[in-house]
Amino acid sequence: MNIEELKEKKVAILGLGVNNQSLAAYLLRQRINVTVRDRDANVRERFERQYPNLAGQVEWEIGEGVLRNLTRFGTVFRTPSIPYLSPELQKYAKSGGRIYSQTKLFFDLCPAPIIGVSGTNGKGTTATLIHRILSAGYHKGKTYLAGNIGEDPFTFLDQLQPRDAVILELSSFQLQDLHRGPQIAVLLKVTSDHLNHHKTEAEYREAKRQMLLAQEPDDYAIVNAENRNLEALLSGVRSRLFLYGKYQPRRESAWVDTGSGEEVLFVQMGGSIQSFSLAGRKLRGEHHLENIIPAVMVACLYEVDVKVIANTVLAFAGLPHRLSLIGSYHQTEFYDDSIATTPEPTLAALHSFPGRRIHLIVGGNEKGQEYGELAEQGVKRCATISLLPGSATKKLSPLLKKAKARQGNLNCLILDKARPPLMETVLSGIHPHLQVGDLVLLSPAATSFASYANYKERGDDFIRAVRQRYEEGA
Repeated sequence: MNIEELKEKKVAILGLGVNNQSLAAYLLRQRINVTVRDRDANVRERFERQYPNLAGQVEWEIGEGVLRNLTRFGTVFRTPSIPYLSPELQKYAKSGGRIYSQTKLFFDLCPAPIIGVSGTNGKGTTATLIHRILSAGYHKGKTYLAGNIGEDPFTFLDQLQPRDAVILELSSFQLQDLHRGPQIAVLLKVTSDHLNHHKTEAEYREAKRQMLLAQEPDDYAIVNAENRNLEALLSGVRSRLFLYGKYQPRRESAWVDTGSGEEVLFVQMGGSIQSFSLAGRKLRGEHHLENIIPAVMVACLYEVDVKVIANTVLAFAGLPHRLSLIGSYHQTEFYDDSIATTPEPTLAALHSFPGRRIHLIVGGNEKGQEYGELAEQGVKRCATISLLPGSATKKLSPLLKKAKARQGNLNCLILDKARPPLMETVLSGIHPHLQVGDLVLLSPAATSFASYANYKERGDDFIRAVRQRYEEGA
């Protein structure tokens, strides 16, 4: 769709979140008639502060009727939090209306190649690493990082040139109705997530798969070969396919070999094999190989020198709240992994510290997850498990008790007395059980919404509490 088509009829933006604010401003500058619908009475004030010269051009409809009487509009842009398959939207589509999103419009208007990154966990880390490598070694154009991380794509859309590169981190909400695919699609491992938004796991996986199905035959798809039901995941994909696995050598791919006693990354793309050691990498944890390998493969498609790739990979320490070392106090390390909102990354974090005594902080609100394996591994590997309030905790707590009884493990203590101020209380409960060489790990395996606005606020509170207690001696 182009801008002229949007001018033909009225446009509605359903939900004025941060990304849709930039979309609204962009459409208004194109002299498009925009109506904003939102339940939050404060969105108008926020938009007026951000765009004082544009707010007067908006038709505001504030209240509960966000999805009512949509046939007044030729096109509606949904916020990602409004499910694409909601009955009101589907009824509107059947009447001839166009359901759009900020992401879909950007794909229509972007003149540069797009590198789309998705998966259940690690997509932010992978997208950022791709951006770092291309920024260091791709010199034919500029490199932009956007989507759910980095800049909003509509803030730089007018600056883009055909030889630039745009890396987009994309969620299932954004992909579900995608009609054009990225020139390079990176699909990490897909497990189960957002089952409070998607009706079934199959719907969630299909939303992820849409990024591949929307590609053209000349596009590239880089896919984790360790995905469950891989054949079904790739059914109908027309683009040029590159599979990868952490330790699986194959042509036109990359992998890690540990036969020499250290990790060596091999990459074989374009007929030659190159390699470099990963010794001393700052992005620790075996699971992060699943982020490093596809980033290296993208860099090779952009013909970045392998020395630049190696130097960038080794120097990259990851993103905040992603298994980040806060510091070492009294010979105890403290790690912030607040981004872990499902059991899988928490399990990966536990496996990243073999032989260490771990004090795990876990819990919050659930998204339809299963916590059986986490309970078993948590009891097996942890000295203490501190529970944060929330619906996931109510689900996890009895599973932990059953796992303790089944394993006969009297050494793992379940600490469930967390009260506000939350992180201070949790650290106070853990402190008497600390020994030299232990580590304290915040990796909640659940959303933050029971106690915090988002995972960043939760992680920041943990960092503040740790530093206040151990740096200031409180």
